[in-house]
Amino acid sequence: MHNSYLDYWGQIYDNHLGDSMAEKAVLISDTHFKFGTQFDRTGSNGLSMRLQEIIDSIRWAAATGKEKGATLFIMGGDIFERPEKLPTKEGLAIQNLFIDLSKQFKHVLSLVGNHDQLSRESSILDLYNPTITVFNKPTILDTKSARLFFVPYIREPQDLYAVINQFATQDTVNKKYLFAHFWDSTVVPVDPDAIDISKFPANFFDRIFCGHYHVPSKLTTSPLIYMGTLLNKSFGETGKKGCWILDMDKNKTTFIENPHSPEFFSTTDTNILSILEANELNTNAYYRIFTDPENVTQITTSLGPLVKGFELLQKKESESSTSVSIENIEKKNLQSFKDYILENCSPFKPADISLDEFKEKGAELLQNI
Repeated sequence: MHNSYLDYWGQIYDNHLGDSMAEKAVLISDTHFKFGTQFDRTGSNGLSMRLQEIIDSIRWAAATGKEKGATLFIMGGDIFERPEKLPTKEGLAIQNLFIDLSKQFKHVLSLVGNHDQLSRESSILDLYNPTITVFNKPTILDTKSARLFFVPYIREPQDLYAVINQFATQDTVNKKYLFAHFWDSTVVPVDPDAIDISKFPANFFDRIFCGHYHVPSKLTTSPLIYMGTLLNKSFGETGKKGCWILDMDKNKTTFIENPHSPEFFSTTDTNILSILEANELNTNAYYRIFTDPENVTQITTSLGPLVKGFELLQKKESESSTSVSIENIEKKNLQSFKDYILENCSPFKPADISLDEFKEKGAELLQNI
């Protein structure tokens, strides 16, 4: 085997939590803290409204966990969207959140996901150690009746298999729960880095709880549980999102839907105008609206104050075949909208350059849109 993950980290066993911990935990994952969005909305506290709704959802999960008797708060990774920057005001808001969590729970534990990593041995979450316990390396912790195995995101599947096999040498008569950040090849078969669960020691873990994949499991009795995102984070994400309660004494999991998770809708100008007229608008939502130019002003004026955010795209591109992927549709709409701007910007053209030159320079200005 190559210079492996285990060779790099060495000893992976640690049981500093001791034997007195109560046996319920609240589980969340993939919150993807964002400090701004394409909607550019800021709340009265100066924070991005998107960041604030993530913080509010985490506080909801904490309150829900406390109501259920949880004394452990576990995060499954990808807590941040991007690790390379952390504005001061936003960083302090997150610090205050983690301080509050640490006051409510005996332990606040977080895996490092791929979005959190700065390098193999560090992550943006390290800024909040020891307020929260961050797992940059494989770790084993013991509770009164369970052994908890934590694995951060590991890029190479073979290294993950080696870690899991090393875990299997640390057997116990107690229940065994694995918390990890990966997805299984049965869920995302096209990903060469997807994990083959059949290579794990058979029946070693009582339950496996995974971050990384954003759709929560529906079968709560499954031995492999995808925690999913705490709240919908972008267009293309739909469905129920929320937190999990793990009762270790009963080996039971319960999914609780987050009532604050926003919706993301893609629709047309005629449809949104009809919804507005009927007073049936979902205000806890973001909208992507394909529109004709003549409806832009009305939509902006009527919709803007009511919803969390919206974006407008040129309507003709929304008529693309439904067989085209959403990613390709977005790219096509973006490009055609740039072209639309350039085609209709002649009133702003300086007199000393040609329209073709203006379009060329305009394209340079628009290339980062």
